Amino acid sequence: MPVIAQIEGAKEAVAYLKQFDKQVIDGMNKELYVVMKDLVNQTRRMVPFTAPMSGWEKTGKGEWGTRLRYNPNKVRTGIRSKLGWYRQRGNDYRERGYFLVNANPAGMVYEWAGRKNRNGQPWNPRSSSKNVSHSKNPKAGQQFIENIVNASGMTVIGKQGRLVWLSAYNNRKRVAQRMETIIQGYVRSVNQKLAA
Repeated sequence: MPVIAQIEGAKEAVAYLKQFDKQVIDGMNKELYVVMKDLVNQTRRMVPFTAPMSGWEKTGKGEWGTRLRYNPNKVRTGIRSKLGWYRQRGNDYRERGYFLVNANPAGMVYEWAGRKNRNGQPWNPRSSSKNVSHSKNPKAGQQFIENIVNASGMTVIGKQGRLVWLSAYNNRKRVAQRMETIIQGYVRSVNQKLAA
């Protein structure tokens, strides 16, 4: 479940603005994007410059040496905002909202390593391998998680994450306030034009 910064009356305000002028919506979306861009940049600054586990940055064969290899620059560029649909639990309808996402595979591992699964067990980044029991170091997965926890200072629980989730959660009120100010500003502007 994403962290959602709820904006009072945003849905109604946007529906109202859509009735008048597409350019108004485009201008508003550009300003909202700037708010999200600030959050993206702040989150990117949280990315560690080095991998918390020795060898995770090395190029090699297999998934851990290619697709899941830790490259801080790629992890940073993988953090971005997007406009998409979400459904809150218990609601039958979907709403559009801005999301902060970590789209880089190594970034997602960093984000979620050690997260508790449905059975209350920590997620182990090595558990997807079919040869875990034959591993040279069967405790490598747990050590990997411990190193990330030590480097980040954060143990994740449930749907939390270390970068995107934490940044969105910590800034949700400020982001919602800025976005509400922008939306209400456009509503006022349209109302003034209609009144003239």
